[in-house]
Amino acid sequence: MNGPKLGQLIETNEHRDAIHIAVLPVTASERLKPGHHVRFVIPGNTEMVGMCHIDSAIGIIDPFLTVVVEKGQHCWLFMMPNTITSLRHEWEHPQVDGVDRKGIAEFWLRDFCAENGLDYDYILRTFTEHDYCNTGDNEISMTMAERTQLQEHLSVLVGREVNHPVFSCACR
Repeated sequence: MNGPKLGQLIETNEHRDAIHIAVLPVTASERLKPGHHVRFVIPGNTEMVGMCHIDSAIGIIDPFLTVVVEKGQHCWLFMMPNTITSLRHEWEHPQVDGVDRKGIAEFWLRDFCAENGLDYDYILRTFTEHDYCNTGDNEISMTMAERTQLQEHLSVLVGREVNHPVFSCACR
């Protein structure tokens, strides 16, 4: 690389220059400040990031932000200098490419089950065979976006298309 070497002190006479920085849209798993070193917090998920030591950082939270990024908010991650393997305004990075869809789906469904008082293993077993699930006394209400996400994640986990997943309680 002939341009500025970011992350290193300047030891010679340098002139102004322009640089490309690889950025990735991410979601904060916790409260993050601009410039915090972060890593991916879920194996295979290149969306959710959290704080870490500089030695394990994939990058930093947008250092130009003037606000704190709250848990669940989206922001830009600036990739660590000299780590990307290709740059064409569309870049590649070994930890970002080859996303583990099953890992992401499992994390989402486990979180959904925890929030709704459901047994993850039971839900997965039931939807492996059916497009519906008896949830006992638990009444599950979902937004259309949640229902779509549930359908997509269940389809990945059970290895078949799950069409219009339905939860029903035992009282019906």
